[in-house]
Amino acid sequence: MKRICVWGTSLKKVADEAQVIAFIRIMKSRVPDVEITLFSQYGELVTELMAKEGFKIKTIRTARIGKVIQALAHSDIFVFEGGPFYEDPSQALRCLILFSIAKSFSLPVIAYGATAFYFKTWWGRFLFRNIFERLDAITVREKIAVDIIKDLGVRNNIALFADPRFILEAPSDVSDILIKEGINLEEPLIGVTTRFLHQNVPAWVKRSHSFTDERVENANEVIARVVAYLSEFAQVIIIPMHPSYDEDKEMANVIKKYIQDPSRLKMLSRRYSALEMMGIISQCELLLAGRLGSAVFATVTGTPIVAIAHEPRMVDHMERVGLGNYVFDWKDLRYDDTVAKVKEVWLSRDTIKDQMKSKVKEFKEMAWKNAEIIDEFM
Repeated sequence: MKRICVWGTSLKKVADEAQVIAFIRIMKSRVPDVEITLFSQYGELVTELMAKEGFKIKTIRTARIGKVIQALAHSDIFVFEGGPFYEDPSQALRCLILFSIAKSFSLPVIAYGATAFYFKTWWGRFLFRNIFERLDAITVREKIAVDIIKDLGVRNNIALFADPRFILEAPSDVSDILIKEGINLEEPLIGVTTRFLHQNVPAWVKRSHSFTDERVENANEVIARVVAYLSEFAQVIIIPMHPSYDEDKEMANVIKKYIQDPSRLKMLSRRYSALEMMGIISQCELLLAGRLGSAVFATVTGTPIVAIAHEPRMVDHMERVGLGNYVFDWKDLRYDDTVAKVKEVWLSRDTIKDQMKSKVKEFKEMAWKNAEIIDEFM
């Protein structure tokens, strides 16, 4: 039996949940009898989640270092999956410790479907350059990640594929959920995902998002006015994808201030599963995406997107799927420009859906091909 240890995705967000489901599906398809151990503080959630998918995996809290060492000692490969590479000191320290333990057992260590933010501190650049230089393989899911890692001076080969979540399929029927949430199935639906930026967000988020109070205030006002405009000709629903549901509620309250008829704006009453969220997005005629994960979900389901980019990864994604004309930098949002593009996408949404189909097929194939890197080490 082959054994894989995995660490990276936090599972604090719906998009992370989808990342784990996709990765485990891919691994099980390549090596059906593989034993997967996921290092996560959300062990019970992961075990329950995977059981629903028909997969049995082991989970160990990262803080239980003795059990982590034991698992790595008996593993065949250690995988950094998704996005553990960012400049939070505690996160960076965990990354270094796990990497060092794995290497002490001469384990192959790879970054799989990795994403990255620009590293802006001297210690972050030093630490992550040394980790990337010593990885046995690096595969990334965005073109911008190649640039970010090479910007560190890393000389290793970096292979570009596609987001593993492209292998997922949305459930065919989420009508019961929509009815329960008060959605009229006979009327067009527009989805919205948001970013709630405020003074208490982590320092690394402020750095990566070029945070200032003035930019936050302007972006919130423009997004709220755009949503108000959308509510004039469709139902608008906020799809909660923050780590905390309360963060989405805060943004909903900001937006409602600008809507003449607040009943036109709804918010899902709770966080649904990742695949259910994907199914809800599939029923939207358009998604105003403030979160990269939601833009990925929309692409998988062929839902037209207008995106608000809070960092370069969103711009990268929209350009790769052929929607580069419909993404705006959050730092200098303008209402007139955004509404003009929203209207353009709305009127041509059927054509855009057709154009997205070939891209989805291409990215799905790339996501499956990424798994070949596992075969090399197993």
